[in-house]
Amino acid sequence: MAKLEAELRLVEGEYRDRLHAAFHRFRDRFHDYARALLGAEARVEHDKSGLHLVLQPSGKRTIDLGLLSMGERTMGALAFLFALAGTAEEGRGLPIAVLDEVDAPLDEANILRFTEFLQRFKGETQFILITHQKRTMEACDALYGVTSERGLSRVYSIRREDALA
Repeated sequence: MAKLEAELRLVEGEYRDRLHAAFHRFRDRFHDYARALLGAEARVEHDKSGLHLVLQPSGKRTIDLGLLSMGERTMGALAFLFALAGTAEEGRGLPIAVLDEVDAPLDEANILRFTEFLQRFKGETQFILITHQKRTMEACDALYGVTSERGLSRVYSIRREDALA
């Protein structure tokens, strides 16, 4: 029984250490990604009720995610998702990410930040973006589209030449 209890303490200690390390990776990445996407300071606060994400966009007072504009909320949510994906073991990114119309509420400046941010992960993650935003499409290596004429659908594909190099 003593041997089992000692093993249990070892497992619990390892679990606590891994959870602590993952939380710190998440916190640091959320801060970095919020700065890159929003130019905002970000914090992750932890208390008995759970985690609280706090952003302070430049020139504004500290604000909860629920009180941000739709564009700011979108960028904050993207910072959260990418930070969460980065909490896995170091060096392992997402192999693929599907983002559906996440750029819809963004203005031109935020779309530029968003597309520049995605470039950070280009070597490790394949992105499938569903979008109607011209600026986002311009940042893509390949485009696929579907048109419908007289009841017939056609699939089009365009690949940027500089993306092949």
